[in-house]
Amino acid sequence: MRPERTTNDSRRHERRFLYRPGRSKSTARVGNAGMETRCSMTSVTMHTLTIPDFIPQNLNRLLRTHWAKRNRAIRADADLVAVLAMQAGIPKARGKRRLSLAVTTNTNVAPDADNLLKAMLDALVKARLLIDDSPRWVELAGISVSRADRRETRITLEDVVNEIP
Repeated sequence: MRPERTTNDSRRHERRFLYRPGRSKSTARVGNAGMETRCSMTSVTMHTLTIPDFIPQNLNRLLRTHWAKRNRAIRADADLVAVLAMQAGIPKARGKRRLSLAVTTNTNVAPDADNLLKAMLDALVKARLLIDDSPRWVELAGISVSRADRRETRITLEDVVNEIP
């Protein structure tokens, strides 16, 4: 015998149905630090997350470490990104997003941009800021690695509502 559905269960089902990626809507609701804004189908909503004193894990280094240590490092990056994104009020992904990544390092040797990208994509997917790291759900706008006195990572995500696959 199936148990009766409670009110919370039906609301959760409705929410999952209404916000499923790929559904066309005339407007999209985007949360921003506790505020709600409405966007038309042709507008672009941009979210920027700046993480001071942080550089994503280097893929070459991760591949040379023990699997348990590698998983702890990947999980730590994903947790940091998820907590800071939640504090900044960045909503979870509902469709395709355009990603720009700017990494500033304080070392003389700049890390390879491709190695930083894979770890950051995995962290963004685990934090649900991207649906998947496939080309269907993320468009890479640019990756830049520069040198300065302080380390910093700036992640820019753009929701383009009319480009839902």
